[in-house]
Amino acid sequence: MNSAAAQSFLATLARDPAVYPFQVDLVGDQVFLASIPLERQAEAIFLDQRALTPQTKGAWAPWREVARAAREAHAGNLAYLLHAGHCGSTLLSRLIEAATGARALREPLPLRALAEDAADARFGASFLTSQMRAERLAVLERIWSRGGAVIKATSICCGLVDEFRADAPVAFIYVRPEIFLTLLLGGANTHLDLRNFAKMRVRRMLSKTRLPTPLETMTPGELAAMSWLVEASSIAAAKRRVIDVNFDRFLADPAPALSALCRALGFPADDAAIGAAIEGPIMRRYAKAPEIAYDASTRAEIIAEDGVRCREEINRGLRWLERVGATFPAGDEALSRFGAP
Repeated sequence: MNSAAAQSFLATLARDPAVYPFQVDLVGDQVFLASIPLERQAEAIFLDQRALTPQTKGAWAPWREVARAAREAHAGNLAYLLHAGHCGSTLLSRLIEAATGARALREPLPLRALAEDAADARFGASFLTSQMRAERLAVLERIWSRGGAVIKATSICCGLVDEFRADAPVAFIYVRPEIFLTLLLGGANTHLDLRNFAKMRVRRMLSKTRLPTPLETMTPGELAAMSWLVEASSIAAAKRRVIDVNFDRFLADPAPALSALCRALGFPADDAAIGAAIEGPIMRRYAKAPEIAYDASTRAEIIAEDGVRCREEINRGLRWLERVGATFPAGDEALSRFGAP
């Protein structure tokens, strides 16, 4: 660790939102602080390695020193967007950012690390106790909320829903299972998407119910169904209030839906700002790759085509979902709450 560089970052951490907690090391109990200009944070699709440049400066600092420096930060408004993936959450984070001016932090790596550790905790294999994880999350939330922020989490973070700051509104963005399976199975990177977090999701599912088949024998449709169910059931079991946002209903009438969501998250916007966000370029580009033209009509065409092309695996996934979802209360609630058209 470059202690001089770390001390420089720590000295300005409380007041400078460009000093960003980019990554955590749970083994060494330290945080990588990086200098990422606010405009780069805003344009980043995800706040992972793609947000860094060869000119990015950073340094590792011990958690205890980061926690000490964070005490001086003013905790602003904070809200969360959770989701199961492939449901418009990146688009919504961009629209909220455009309409309200709130910082939208997309998929912070430290939150993902805490979610993975929490999944391991159920099997006695985590580095952090629940109290240690809560303390570290509170430090991160204080840093993220400087000036106010909306955290768009990675899809695997739904299991942390009850650990977020008590006054931070949480929205769950979702699509019904058949749409989710169609979008996921029809994608060019289906294989990687399905396997990337599969082991973690299996561990989380095994803490709730038995699985009929081991991971190595699950078909792509079954893997996609498990991805939807484990995240949706985490929300269904939440002890706190969660704002449900059906993305297809949002697309049907986006302006009032965006206005209601911004208000519910604690970042209200007037009609003019909402209209400008909806009518601007965001709704006409693919949120994860803005260079690609993409709108609601394009999405509908893709769903129709892939629904035919991938029908066999979609049906396999839906059968798996119906069979496994009914075996535990939160799964049954998830199907009832998030599965209807």
